Amino acid sequence: MKELCKREIYASEISEYLGVKWMGNDFFVTGPTSLNSAEAGKFVLLNENEVLDNISELLVITGLESNYRGSAVIRVKQPEMAFYSVINEFFMDVKPPQIDGTAHISPSAKLSRGVSVGRNSIIESEVKVDANTYIGSGVIIRGNVHIGKNCIIKDNAVIGSEGYHFIDDGASYLEKPCLGSIHIGDHVLIGSNTSIELPLFDETRIESHVKIDDLANIGSNCKIGSKVLIAASSILCHKITVGRNSFIGAGAVIRDGLNIGEHSTIGIGAVVLGNVENNKRVAGNPAHEI
Repeated sequence: MKELCKREIYASEISEYLGVKWMGNDFFVTGPTSLNSAEAGKFVLLNENEVLDNISELLVITGLESNYRGSAVIRVKQPEMAFYSVINEFFMDVKPPQIDGTAHISPSAKLSRGVSVGRNSIIESEVKVDANTYIGSGVIIRGNVHIGKNCIIKDNAVIGSEGYHFIDDGASYLEKPCLGSIHIGDHVLIGSNTSIELPLFDETRIESHVKIDDLANIGSNCKIGSKVLIAASSILCHKITVGRNSFIGAGAVIRDGLNIGEHSTIGIGAVVLGNVENNKRVAGNPAHEI
């Protein structure tokens, strides 16, 4: 995990990092600010249709042909990308790795260098975690689970929960044991209170650079392609494939066994009952192309 730090960086150093020239004066910048809280010695993002008062020694990052008369302006083609790149490059520090004394970690679990584990987390015997991954408080990781490097597992997530598989024997339900594995790639974010289920057999797989928000459920045998974004409270049932670079909106529900194509978008609250092709946008209940 990272935390905001205070540094003094010249406006000219920021413009050099972004590969563009700045207009105005050169002065020390100590950190980012919002438009509503803009003040001297900070840098701010100015988007289209936004208004900013003139403030001395304020660095403005924008894509606009602006008449702003503040003391320094950096104009770039992708101002939001530039703004947050500067924050990450100059004003965020990585917290030193730490394993809290209240965490329970099996002696058979394999944790690489730089792994952090928060309070009251449980990591069981078959788990492998690669370098520099952060595991928050109250996290449970069990079963045959491999988590890649530079991941963030937020508080109270459960990785390796039992899948929802039963057989009706007439009198009650016989539970099917989950004997498969979970593979999570590098630079993956797993949100708070999110559950990722072990499969009956084979593998649940989440590729690198996937970002999953809070309160989501990833069912057994799901395959999530790289750079997929899954918003809060989404439910992916059993054996779903999601192609790379797709977006799943908050509260969406996807029925088991479906394929969601690459570069597709699932709208907020959509109930998806059929396959979605590449580059399609669907929304509604039942979901339909828009």
